[in-house]
Amino acid sequence: MPTAFPEWLEPMAATLTHERFAGPEWIFERKFDGIRLLAFKDAQSVRLFSRNRLPQDYPSVAQAIADLPVRDVILDGEVTGVWGRPGKVAYHVFDILWIDGRDLRPLPLEERRARLCDLPLREPLQHVASLDGEQPWERASREGWEGVVAKRRDSVYEHRRSPHWLKMKCEATQELVVGGFTDPQGRRVGLGALLVGYFEQDDFVYAGKVGTGFDTKLLLDLRARLDALEVSKPPFTRAVGLPHDAIAPVMLPHLRAPLWLANQNCITPHVWMSRALNLYQPDICVFDLDPSGDDADAVRAAALQVRDLLGELGLPSWLKTSGSKGFHIVVPLDGQADFGEVAWFADAVAAILVERDPEHLTQAFSKADRGGRIYVDTGRNAYSATLAAAYAVRARPGAPVSAPCTWQELERALVTPRTFTLRTMASRIADVGDLWADMRKRSLRRPIGRLRQRGKDRGA
Repeated sequence: MPTAFPEWLEPMAATLTHERFAGPEWIFERKFDGIRLLAFKDAQSVRLFSRNRLPQDYPSVAQAIADLPVRDVILDGEVTGVWGRPGKVAYHVFDILWIDGRDLRPLPLEERRARLCDLPLREPLQHVASLDGEQPWERASREGWEGVVAKRRDSVYEHRRSPHWLKMKCEATQELVVGGFTDPQGRRVGLGALLVGYFEQDDFVYAGKVGTGFDTKLLLDLRARLDALEVSKPPFTRAVGLPHDAIAPVMLPHLRAPLWLANQNCITPHVWMSRALNLYQPDICVFDLDPSGDDADAVRAAALQVRDLLGELGLPSWLKTSGSKGFHIVVPLDGQADFGEVAWFADAVAAILVERDPEHLTQAFSKADRGGRIYVDTGRNAYSATLAAAYAVRARPGAPVSAPCTWQELERALVTPRTFTLRTMASRIADVGDLWADMRKRSLRRPIGRLRQRGKDRGA
């Protein structure tokens, strides 16, 4: 007796790994930078969903699936051409879960891939090929991919984040040289942090501090070795943000003016979400990620989760560093929704994010209730609330700037919340221009409708 066609299946998720490995028991695939998409065809009815079961609207994809010579089928893959300046939409299909009344999930991946290869996919549908070579992650880095996914050949399809699928993301690397250290504070012994830098032509450029990952024995051993090498002044020739106790006295007078301005609260201009033409209908919707600590990897991952969910709702988003500890994700609006609607939408999106990743994200306003998690702050979307303006300098050491950046820079770990500074901003704009110059305004009408329908479906 045939099994009933499923209304929904929870997608299998890959586990992030920093290890690099290969072996005959693994199949490697390209990791695409798009939206996870599950396609359900039942007779001539085609439904497309994101991984959070939000309906997706890609007419060309739906038509190509409807034209497949099968009665019913469920496909899993990634749709691209949807971020920033949208390009040609493509649905990269990497798995098949169901076909003509048969549930394929219990089959090994290798068998499922064979069944998928038998399907005559036409544009914009594409088979995801397996990667040849002993180190596919090297090709991914060389060609600017987001990464690769390693899948066990014998893996069945599981409705969870599985260790049988492992994702290897491409990350930018930089060789750093130790140029100094700081004294320990409080109960810490040995040293506070190593001061590291890199060489750029004739300059030794300060890159930042490394203060974690040391046990007491290593701290004391490092201090003894570094004391023997100590010189009278820091060797860095370019040293924006160098701790004050490591800066030569001749540099201290230049810090006094910014410090005075900071004390007068004159450095960072904060702006409303709306303009004078219509103060009650905002021009942007903002998600402010506020981490409990300085974990750059965690806040980077959270920003990408916000981007992905907004993409599933059909909303391209723009990104800027906060100049502090987090990132600001911005959706430009058409000015038709009022503050109440925008605030409801932002809060509903944040609730889905927290529901999906409660271990790392929270909506708790009180720091005492956050438990070390990242606060998804949507309070900026209230009437009269403000946000640090784009290109605003923050009153912090090193004069960091809250500056627009690209999603590609974030994915490749090329930016942190304090990457851009007053000294580097002019050359940055000369190199990339104004990244927010071509923001395209979007309506919230359909995204709000999708979220409300989701709430009804869950309550049914």
